[in-house]
Amino acid sequence: MPTSCTPLQIRYLRQYRSLNVIFSNNKSVCLPAELLRVYSPSADVQSRQAMIPGRRNVSILEIEPVGNYGIALHFDDSHQHGLYSWQYLYDLGENKISRMREYILNLRRFGLSRDPNIISSRALPKTKPGNE
Repeated sequence: MPTSCTPLQIRYLRQYRSLNVIFSNNKSVCLPAELLRVYSPSADVQSRQAMIPGRRNVSILEIEPVGNYGIALHFDDSHQHGLYSWQYLYDLGENKISRMREYILNLRRFGLSRDPNIISSRALPKTKPGNE
């Protein structure tokens, strides 16, 4: 990202659960709330290395400006830590496909799910038909 590049517009598209950011270099990025949540720059999330299951339907409740350098996002799962700098948002936009792929592969590796109703496939009991 160019050093002088800052957002011209930040909009949350509620129906798509995505944050749309248009930067001063005319680069536009659309970031899913799920990606923003699991790659939150907060220390507790960073220590988990994108291993936060069940966030497929997470939404952003509030966008709070922080100085001239970033925003804080408040999610509906009560997470509200971490400062998303302009550089970090730009980088997430540039790498969102590889980051989502990494996140999904990490979850699968440990038998976890993006679905909030099925956090862990390993925790589900195996039942035979008629034994429900």
